[in-house]
Amino acid sequence: MLLLLSRELLKLEAVAAAGHFPLTLAALKDAYDTEMEAHHNYVAFSKKADSEKYHNIAYLFTAFAISEKIHADNFSKCFVELDKAAPVWKGLEVNVATTKKNIRRAAKHELQLIDYKYPELLKHLQHENYEKALRYCKYALESHQQHREHISQIVKYSGIFFRFLVREFEKNPVDYFVCLYCGSTVIEVPLYSCSICSEPVSWYRKIPKKRG
Repeated sequence: MLLLLSRELLKLEAVAAAGHFPLTLAALKDAYDTEMEAHHNYVAFSKKADSEKYHNIAYLFTAFAISEKIHADNFSKCFVELDKAAPVWKGLEVNVATTKKNIRRAAKHELQLIDYKYPELLKHLQHENYEKALRYCKYALESHQQHREHISQIVKYSGIFFRFLVREFEKNPVDYFVCLYCGSTVIEVPLYSCSICSEPVSWYRKIPKKRG
């Protein structure tokens, strides 16, 4: 998955021009590419999990995929508001392994986004202080922290006794809800407002399950 800051972003760090937001645009494009890549990976991981009869894991990956797409769309909207054409996702080949390996990859990806990717992007965005870009980036970071909490519940099943232990996870289905405003991913909708973006809970949608 795409995790390193783009060369363009690093080159622009010293040449920020007032009113043109070059660092912001470069950071937004980097974040957009990261989220779109993650979206497509999770879609593929979900299909693989379904094919292996791990339907609850597939459902979790589907919720993640929807959340990632919301992040990407938010970054794209910022691009448009800065009088730039919406970024275009060129696409990358998705490398799909077994569900056991995909779980580990997903956990590693979420941890890298939390510990490295988004802190670095926020640092670059602070140079030009474009409020909406900073806000959407913070939403994505907090949403990925939720993803990490969810995925950590099944990473422990990805060891030597995977097939046996994952059956226990499959016996306990849950529902996932995603905030369409910020990508927050929860198993229980808050009472009044989203815990990440503070928008009304009406923004949450229950992610439909496939019939297994």
